[in-house]
Amino acid sequence: MSASEKKQANAGSFGKGLADAGISFLIWTKDVVEVISPLFRSIRQVKAYIDTPYEGSVFEWLEKVDQTYRESEYKELVEALGFDPRKINTEQFQEAWEITQIIWDDKQCQALLTRFAKDYYKAQHPTEVSEFAGGAA
Repeated sequence: MSASEKKQANAGSFGKGLADAGISFLIWTKDVVEVISPLFRSIRQVKAYIDTPYEGSVFEWLEKVDQTYRESEYKELVEALGFDPRKINTEQFQEAWEITQIIWDDKQCQALLTRFAKDYYKAQHPTEVSEFAGGAA
C-alpha cells in the first residue's frame, strides 16, 4: 500500500472504532433510559396487568401482577448492567477486589502487566490500533 492508502485505511479503521463505540454507547443509554424512565416503567406495569392471568381472588391476582412487574423491572436492570447482581455475592466481590489489589500492588507484577500491554500493542496491525483508538475516542 502507498502511504496515502495506509492513511486512508487507518482513518477508516479509526472511524469504524468510533462508530462501534458510539453505537454501543447509544444502546447502553437506551437500556438505562428504559430502566429509569417513568414512561417505560408505566408501560411495564400495564403489561404486567395484561400478561398476568386472572386466577383466585383479586388480592392474589394483584400479588401476581406485582411479581410480574418486579420481574420485568429486574430484567431491564440486568440488561442495562450487563450482569445479574444476584449471581455475585459479597464474598466473591471482596475476593476479586483483594486479588486485584494484590496483583496491582506488586511492583514486579505491575511491570509485567505494563510490558505485556506494550508488547501486545506492538504486535497489532496498524489498522487494529487505529480501530481501538477510534473506540477510545
